[in-house]
Amino acid sequence: MVSSATKIQWKVVSSELEALLVEAELIKTYQPEFNILLKDDKSSLYVAITNKTTISQVPTVITLRKQDISLALSRSQIAGKNIFGPFQSAYKVRQVLKAIRPVFQWCSSKRVGQPCFYSSISLCSGYCVQTFSLEKYEDSLHRLSLFLRGKTAEVRTLMLQKIQQYTDQLEYENAKDIHDQLQILNEILSPRSIRTRNLSLPQLQVGTRDELTHLRRFLSVQFHLPRQYMVHRIEGYDVSNLQGSDPYISMVTFIDGEKDAREYRVFRSRLAEKPNDVGMLKEALQRRQRHPEWGYPDLVLIDGGKGQLRAAHSVWSWKCPMISLAKDPDRCVLFKPDGTCTLIPLDTTSFGKMLQRVRDEAHRFAKKHHTRRRDASILDL
Repeated sequence: MVSSATKIQWKVVSSELEALLVEAELIKTYQPEFNILLKDDKSSLYVAITNKTTISQVPTVITLRKQDISLALSRSQIAGKNIFGPFQSAYKVRQVLKAIRPVFQWCSSKRVGQPCFYSSISLCSGYCVQTFSLEKYEDSLHRLSLFLRGKTAEVRTLMLQKIQQYTDQLEYENAKDIHDQLQILNEILSPRSIRTRNLSLPQLQVGTRDELTHLRRFLSVQFHLPRQYMVHRIEGYDVSNLQGSDPYISMVTFIDGEKDAREYRVFRSRLAEKPNDVGMLKEALQRRQRHPEWGYPDLVLIDGGKGQLRAAHSVWSWKCPMISLAKDPDRCVLFKPDGTCTLIPLDTTSFGKMLQRVRDEAHRFAKKHHTRRRDASILDL
């Protein structure tokens, strides 16, 4: 091989997962004579997206051995362009498919109207139970095919375009869904190796990681969310003013449990200068939702009690959990679908300390801007 080579080319990729996909695609494309194991070995594994040959059939993702491909092609179950591989490690293929299922959410049912197992755990788009259109499902499968060819940058671009399209059409829930999937995809493609039985989350401090795990479980139970719901971005809000004068509303952002000052924002209230904390909070949340380019929160935390939480819910249209922290003692306030609010003691042994940190940081940031403006007004006099 060395003696016959005329030049060397290489491609830098972000992770072992991406390297695995790019390698398989290049071997399939160029059939190099030296890659004997991945080119000729009949035990190598392939991934394929099946065809939609009837009205009721659901295209899905399957794995095949090399000797099974000819039969599947002859029966029109698959098309050549939708075969990906070969992959030498069946274990890694299973790990890849497990990791990317929350992103592309393909159905595992054979017929429309027959819910697949994954639809019950929110890892299926819902096409099999007709809650997801064929057009959207085919878009998702198209992105999946690009991903399996190693074209991850193109996948990201398409997802960002889709987010912008939904945002322009005021379809915020659809935009949030794609944003969440893109977030998971970015985590999967971060520079980590597929060495463990589960693709790990970002390297966090042990305490923070445990808090996030407990918080995810809490939200899953209280808001009936999928167990794998990611709490990547938490936004905290607080209002600071003195009898309505110099009112500021803070927005602090915690990424993976740690504050990220680059994502902080502050809103100067445009309401008349009179005490109206609830109105100021509603105004800030409405203005926040005009900026999807800042990202979508996975959890919104309000500093306040039932009144503040009800007011926030009345103007919040994005699909994410929203809770508030009431003081003396600290309790978690949850808004129920029937319009009632429930108070739950804050468990500071699990995730409570994290919520307190977000609340305290929102309070500090709002007070900082209010005090700075108030002091400037005094100087002006």
